[in-house]
Amino acid sequence: MHLRSSVVLLAALLTACSARDVAGGPVTTTAVAVVTAPAPAPDVLPVAATPDPDPPPAAAPLQTPLPVVTAVLALVDESRPVVSYGSTISDVRPLDTLLWYPAVPGRWPLVLFAHGYAVGPDPYASLCEAWAAAGYVVAAPRFPRTDEHVAGENLDESDLENQPGDINFVIEALLAADGPAAGLADPSRIAVAGHSDGGLTALEVAADRPGLLGAIALSTSPVGRPGENPPLLVVQGDEDDINGWEYGQAIYDEAVAPKFLVYLLGAGHLPPFEEGSPWETVIRGVTISFLDRYVAGRVDDRQSLLDDGEPGLATVEGIR
Repeated sequence: MHLRSSVVLLAALLTACSARDVAGGPVTTTAVAVVTAPAPAPDVLPVAATPDPDPPPAAAPLQTPLPVVTAVLALVDESRPVVSYGSTISDVRPLDTLLWYPAVPGRWPLVLFAHGYAVGPDPYASLCEAWAAAGYVVAAPRFPRTDEHVAGENLDESDLENQPGDINFVIEALLAADGPAAGLADPSRIAVAGHSDGGLTALEVAADRPGLLGAIALSTSPVGRPGENPPLLVVQGDEDDINGWEYGQAIYDEAVAPKFLVYLLGAGHLPPFEEGSPWETVIRGVTISFLDRYVAGRVDDRQSLLDDGEPGLATVEGIR
């Protein structure tokens, strides 16, 4: 695949603002200014973008929460157009990407987050910041036809089929030799996550991209590819009226272990994943526990995700 990318850091000059740690307390968001050179144009996936089958030994457990840097990257995939309802509206695919990462030297595991239909990454910012404060580089692209702030009148759910390619492009652009995360993200430790339509995107990427260490599917539906998954965490509201509880159960049933299913009791579709929801603490806790164990390798084997449920709010089942 011939790939060209333009990478420019648009906005990391954010003044200090409030992020959240995994327990809900404040952490400092540090602002930096960075300008990167254009990423190279490889004809194949960069070696660094494909994790090794056997990841390196895990680092020692972290003292978290870490201070977090926030930024926006203007990524452009010049190899693919944007097509809406049969008409080409752009010869390139702009993929502005929100980025959160620890303001501490190191090479951190990388998590790609895919947003749901029409809403963009914004409702999930608190969760993404919490992951960064726990020691991860988190990147969330704005999909050109399913983020209403980008698409406008061209909002088009059928573009969902192009979003796995968008996620793969962002991974490659970030990890390219001159990319913005080349010395920041650990290319051997990558996970994908997503909500609703973004969960479908994440599951498709997880099925097709060798070497991923984890996938998190939030209130989505099955992609019909049983057994094609890395370690998997499914989080599902049991009162979701868009993707019903049975969808989460089907994703879990079709997956190979290790796999976990979290039911959020009394929860609907999007509100549980927004800042301030009653389920916020349990969602942060179980997702970070999953990432720490399977992606970063930081968790003591005596600890278990099965202990991360909360009476009245969430149940957890799984097979390690």
